[in-house]
Amino acid sequence: MNKEAYTQTYVFTGELTCADFKRYIALPFHVPAGTTRLHVDFQFAPLKVNHIENTIALSLYEPDGTFRGFRHGQGNRKVIDVGAGSAGDGLLAGPLPPGEWAVELDTFTTTSPSSTTLTWMGLMTWRSSPAWN
Repeated sequence: MNKEAYTQTYVFTGELTCADFKRYIALPFHVPAGTTRLHVDFQFAPLKVNHIENTIALSLYEPDGTFRGFRHGQGNRKVIDVGAGSAGDGLLAGPLPPGEWAVELDTFTTTSPSSTTLTWMGLMTWRSSPAWN
């Protein structure tokens, strides 16, 4: 591994209620120059309330607004993984320009009893090692 390599991690957390139903919530984050891999691990709870499943999708945008893909589907965990040479399903591989990127939460269904909130956590990791391309 290159001695100049680095790994940085940032944690986003938040809460959603029924009022957040069908919203788009941008989570901006800075990607430093030299980043070769971006990994986002997003989870929320509860998955179901009164037999209705909460549904949140993720979209990824570059600093200039270029759409790099999305993760959707059922379940309460979504993973985004992109790099210059490869990317996860629904995402576009390619260079990772430095600047302010954004993960957008698309809250298709957010059900929660009035006394409860839907909590979420997003873990963003940037890597600069060629091994992670």
